[in-house]
Amino acid sequence: MITERVVSIPNVHLAILGGGGQGKTSVALHVIHHPRVVETFLDDRVWVPCAEATTVSLFLELLATSLGIPKSARDRRAEIMQALRSGGRRRALVLDNFETPWDIDGHQSEVEDIISGMASIQDVSIIITMRAYIPPTATSRMTWTPPTLQPLSVLHKQAARQLYIALDPVAENDPALDALLSALDYVPLAVTLMARVGLYGETPSMLLKRWNDSLDSTEVLNLGTDQLSSVKVSIEMSVNSNIIKANPDALHLLSILSMLPAGARRDSIAALAPGIASARAIVNLLQATLITLENPRQIVRVLAPIRLYMQQHHPPTPEARLSLHSFYYTLLDTYYSMPGETLWVETLARIGPEEANIETILLDGMNHPDASEERTRAIEAALRFARYQQFTTPRLEIVRAAANCSRAIQNRDLLGRSLYRLGDMLRVLRQYVEATAALEEAREAFRMANDLQGTTVCSFNLGRTLEMMDQNDAAETVLRETRVSFQKLGDSIQAGDCLYSISKTFRNRSRFQEQETTLREALTEYERLGDAFRVAHCLRSIGDSFKGRRMYDEGELHLEKAKESFQKLGDNVGQAECLQSLGDIMRLRGQYEQAESTLKGARETFLKNGDILRQAESLLSLSMTFAALDRFQEADAALNGARESFDRINSVEGKAKCLASSGNMLLKQGAVEKAEVVLKEARVSFESINNTRGAADCLRDLAKLYYTRNQLKEAEEAIKEAQRSYDQLGLAVDAENCRTLLEEDRAQTLAR
Repeated sequence: MITERVVSIPNVHLAILGGGGQGKTSVALHVIHHPRVVETFLDDRVWVPCAEATTVSLFLELLATSLGIPKSARDRRAEIMQALRSGGRRRALVLDNFETPWDIDGHQSEVEDIISGMASIQDVSIIITMRAYIPPTATSRMTWTPPTLQPLSVLHKQAARQLYIALDPVAENDPALDALLSALDYVPLAVTLMARVGLYGETPSMLLKRWNDSLDSTEVLNLGTDQLSSVKVSIEMSVNSNIIKANPDALHLLSILSMLPAGARRDSIAALAPGIASARAIVNLLQATLITLENPRQIVRVLAPIRLYMQQHHPPTPEARLSLHSFYYTLLDTYYSMPGETLWVETLARIGPEEANIETILLDGMNHPDASEERTRAIEAALRFARYQQFTTPRLEIVRAAANCSRAIQNRDLLGRSLYRLGDMLRVLRQYVEATAALEEAREAFRMANDLQGTTVCSFNLGRTLEMMDQNDAAETVLRETRVSFQKLGDSIQAGDCLYSISKTFRNRSRFQEQETTLREALTEYERLGDAFRVAHCLRSIGDSFKGRRMYDEGELHLEKAKESFQKLGDNVGQAECLQSLGDIMRLRGQYEQAESTLKGARETFLKNGDILRQAESLLSLSMTFAALDRFQEADAALNGARESFDRINSVEGKAKCLASSGNMLLKQGAVEKAEVVLKEARVSFESINNTRGAADCLRDLAKLYYTRNQLKEAEEAIKEAQRSYDQLGLAVDAENCRTLLEEDRAQTLAR
């Protein structure tokens, strides 16, 4: 677009704007050397490097030299104007780094007059590159050709990747490349210099570690002494500009904003930086292109290279740091809620965009050099934040730091609470061995502090962990004992939670009637207490219980009701769990297209939340859906993805389900011998975790396989054993299907 305008408009005036290192010079060079521009202007393309024009006389001298005017004692401005008017030819002037002469103290009007004079000549086109987001003010003799160019910004992720690989092709398959580019905030100069560093034998993985470990990360990108070969020099040009020097508040505010990787809301800056004239400081920082405005213009953000430079060379004062801590600790205290509570939807909207900032501030507070009081405040805030993370996207860095800091200040109560939260998050992430260790250590810390409530809560979560490890008999025992302890403590909510978790042990053992009975007992308790969140979960689980017994209408009714409740509560994960179960019902009813769409919607939410188990379960359901539609390639890919995820979290039940699904798929494709081997292996896996339903399903499928090979005796034995298991589990529909299969077999035998 720029090239077209330069060629087609005789007296074009364009400003290529943007922050330092964002490619303004590169764009201008591309334009001035474009074949069409070369053809149009020939040798009358003039590049004026303005970076050294720190006085008006130097600016004039650079212009004259670039135009080929010999040195003389005459009026240089007059000589420049005469040279531009002579010859009757079109000329294109590129004034690179025009911010340097424009910012000369007390001489802006004089510089403005010089460029306006040149722009008034009919055959002269002027292009400036400038560290700014707004072009210099237009005058009566010079206006910027509309529409004005939008300021350059950072690269898109894919463009940054392409740029890096173009410079260092070997890096293309390095798993750390995307993380490295993200750490650089996709700033073009930073990406270019990092790729050049990589050419000396360092992979993106090595460079990312060096970038993260370095006290001054910008030194990694220091390949020279000018702004095109050193990010540090480029940043210092803006930090040391006259605009910033003229307003000390600007640098002070920049140091505060540099602590916030996600940027700051404009309406929060007065509270984040009390005592600073923030409105004027923001304008000055924008003029120096040290900050950007995002979303749209409501978030003030500092790009990563500038942020890291400021943290090393111009950190905030101790008072400013404590003020930042207090702001975010208060924010976490204000929005301390959970799904199902009135404040939860607002909490998601307020805390979600600030997560990166909160993590930075909490780690800074917990690393406070001397004040244990300040570190205690930081740990308390970290535990509130970890609870929020557990309900959204569980991550362990903050809660681990809280545990380590609690040890360092020798606070048993905070240590127990930190380890409890760590164990609970590890349980949610299906890292069961580590979860058990953390919960046992937390229980001991609470016991040493004579905290019976804390000790009991840890026992409860240990029972839940045993259930998730398929140790269902042990889990039921622990949970029943823990329920008694909660009842003695008068904690009805937690006593109800024990019932809810006990119901899961029944589900895992295919004891669906006992599961429903226990859930209804828990539901009654939650309704009495008015806990909408737990009521919704009970409704979902009851729906799943009906689904397990093939009572699809009842299951659908409860799941839709639960989904509606989760929607009102703002719980996206709860809604996705309902969608997963509803998708399974659609699949089991033969509504495969609807099932596919519903299951994909559920999986998308699980992916966003990093829930490996539920991702795997949705992939398994999708695999079975694809197989029913004879889309075996897609089915196989989904099944492999599910198997890999179940392997990662060591889910025996999940892996057994994958084997059973694989056996059915092989059988459907006519690979009978392979199917038999796989189904037998699946049956053994189900039996190893006391999953009678899964083992019975394998027997039923083996019976179908034996019928295809006319092995009638083996088929009858398998189907009878499956029927007995279904009868014991109270699965009337499945048992009846087995009886029907037996009767059909006998009728066929008599007919023969």
